[in-house]
Amino acid sequence: MEERFKKVNALAQALHGDTAAADGFTFRSMREHVDEIAGLLADGDDHWKAEAVDLILHNHLLLSRHGAKPGEIEELMGRRIGRFEEKIRAAMKDRAVQSAGVFPSGDAKKESL
Repeated sequence: MEERFKKVNALAQALHGDTAAADGFTFRSMREHVDEIAGLLADGDDHWKAEAVDLILHNHLLLSRHGAKPGEIEELMGRRIGRFEEKIRAAMKDRAVQSAGVFPSGDAKKESL
């Protein structure tokens, strides 16, 4: 798969001229994909899955374009999923505290988020 990413990155750079221009295109396309995915999900259209994979590919290409190796990307994903889990658990705890009307600062007049 790494060879395919190298080939696609080479094509993107040939199209856009240099790494900075290829990155600019990637960022614009990623933003468009996010909006498209949200719309397709709202419409109940299963094509959102294909667009989500395109977004994953954009991320992978960006990482590999800037020197990340496949094993490194997998290792980073393993570490980052743990951070996602921690943040979700913290948000759940905060929500439970706010719902109970208890605030860490002791200020009961604060509004919930």
